[in-house]
Amino acid sequence: MSKPVLFYSPNCKYCINLWKDLKQQNLLDKIIKLNINNTTVPKYIKSVPTLIVEGREPLQGNAINMYFNTFNIEKKPSVNNNFNNNQKNDNIQDYLPGEMSNSWSDNYSYIDNTNPIKHTYSFLGNKSIDSNISLKPKVDNTNLNRKLEDYQKERNMNIFKG
Repeated sequence: MSKPVLFYSPNCKYCINLWKDLKQQNLLDKIIKLNINNTTVPKYIKSVPTLIVEGREPLQGNAINMYFNTFNIEKKPSVNNNFNNNQKNDNIQDYLPGEMSNSWSDNYSYIDNTNPIKHTYSFLGNKSIDSNISLKPKVDNTNLNRKLEDYQKERNMNIFKG
């Protein structure tokens, strides 16, 4: 796998903060850094900082931090995790901030893609998942609709009478 490419500007405060974070986490040597002032920028780069990762949409803003936080979580070995992986676990699984993004919706979206980003939770309108939730039967409003039509007819007749 090739290294991710970071497009940045030394004049951007967000890029400067990201640079400091990556330096603190010793991740600067794991990416290719391209200063937009010194290189030709592809047309699909609309803002900085932008991280290009092979096989993914360009990441911008907070999504870059989330990517590297997830990257760090995956790389850290844990004896406790290895022990837990050997046991069958039928309980609720741990919360993953990198996947769940600490919010109820996506922190970013793509202009040309209207599909939501895949997460460990599911959306209520997702028809591909068979759920055992029973919905209340539809209420028959024919009597109410008929009364409404009668009121409308009566109103229209009164308008024409003057």
